[in-house]
Amino acid sequence: NEKTLIGSQHKEGYRGHWTQEILKACIVRSVKGKEHGVDYNTLFEEVRSQVRGISVGEFKEALKNTLNDKFITQEKNLYIY
Repeated sequence: NEKTLIGSQHKEGYRGHWTQEILKACIVRSVKGKEHGVDYNTLFEEVRSQVRGISVGEFKEALKNTLNDKFITQEKNLYIY
């Protein structure tokens, strides 16, 4: 019974990791297509149209990680590839 609980927790974390990776890929794809950058609200709506059922918190975490990984940059209020 204890193994089942640990396995469930592991799978949940694994799912969260893959959700973040998918969100990061969608963020990069959305920003890459905009020559002059994209603002936060537009970016969120574009990503939300690609991945249904995401929360604002999941999006913010993925955006932060995408910036930290230097896949995109932020200049003022725009995100740029």
